[in-house]
Amino acid sequence: MKTVSTDEFKKAIALANCIKSKSAAIFDYVLLDGDGQNIKILKTNGRLSCRLQVESEFEGQMCINAERLLKLLQAADADRIGLEAEMDGDKPRLAVFDGDVKYSLTTMTRDEFPDLNFSGDGDYVATANANELRTAVKECEAFSAKDDARSYLNGVWCRAAGEGRAEFDVFATDGHRMLVHPIPAAYDKAFYFFIEGDQIKPFLRFFGKNATVVITGSSGLTTISSEDGNEVVTLRNPDFEPPPVDEVIPDEESMFELKVSPEDLLKLAKKAMKIEGRSKVNVLITIEATRENVLFTLGRSESGSRMEAKVEGFFDSPKSIKMHFNCQFVIDAMSLFLGEGTRIFTGRPEHDGRLKRPFLIKNGKRLAIVMPIYL
Repeated sequence: MKTVSTDEFKKAIALANCIKSKSAAIFDYVLLDGDGQNIKILKTNGRLSCRLQVESEFEGQMCINAERLLKLLQAADADRIGLEAEMDGDKPRLAVFDGDVKYSLTTMTRDEFPDLNFSGDGDYVATANANELRTAVKECEAFSAKDDARSYLNGVWCRAAGEGRAEFDVFATDGHRMLVHPIPAAYDKAFYFFIEGDQIKPFLRFFGKNATVVITGSSGLTTISSEDGNEVVTLRNPDFEPPPVDEVIPDEESMFELKVSPEDLLKLAKKAMKIEGRSKVNVLITIEATRENVLFTLGRSESGSRMEAKVEGFFDSPKSIKMHFNCQFVIDAMSLFLGEGTRIFTGRPEHDGRLKRPFLIKNGKRLAIVMPIYL
């Protein structure tokens, strides 16, 4: 009988079990693959997969229901539990020993578990801080679409535009707003990968806060692993390309600053939403700005009720503007970016005369964009 640390094994099974799917029974199972030194723990839902590793002298391959094994480990009293492969007639079982108590778990055959590729072979190699990557993905999730027919909007993108940069962009958009969060990284060539919306929460569970992750990828698969190889996650690559982010973000020369207090603007927007109560979907914020003053009008587009407020500030442009935006979208963006160094901009109008300039909020290299509404 071989043993394994109960705590380490429990943590690994709990982490693997955050990857779930209802599409096939085999996705409820983990594959335990012991080589006499470590147990590799494999789990997949067909789109997101993981391979974790804990020290143990256990040898063999066993396919076990993850939920049942986790409940057993959570109830275990011993610091180390014993593992042993046994047969029940012609059916393999996994015997788990918690002190004097023995549990016997049914298994599925190894052949029923999907073949997973964790080799890390790919067309590029990139490194980044895991905590910065998770923070950026979590922020961007709120700006992604939910169940949009355009699949490329239903998740978070990570994209390195090309060589010569020491960072790559994490971004998401729902077609009406976008958040771009660059993170420091080192890489040898351009790449991108996509985290589907319903896979974001399990993805955020992986990797230590200060760990460096290594990212590799090919046309079909992206592999993200800790430097020690104890945690490896793979993502199925989409059959579509990222949305054209560069077409939305104005260049520096096309951006004019709206010199008002971000804190004052956020307070006004929240006040308008509070007054409107539940009917928030059509609350607009209208910005009229000149070199002399800035006027915010907030209210519902289908009603005559309005809240007007002049704020101290001016628009750093030779032309005045009048723009309409979804108030909740502005609140979402402002709430993320409040703090020292936050600045507000708009883009230059297009030549056809329509005000296509977006509302931009910058803090450092982070950028939130809200597209205007035409009335």
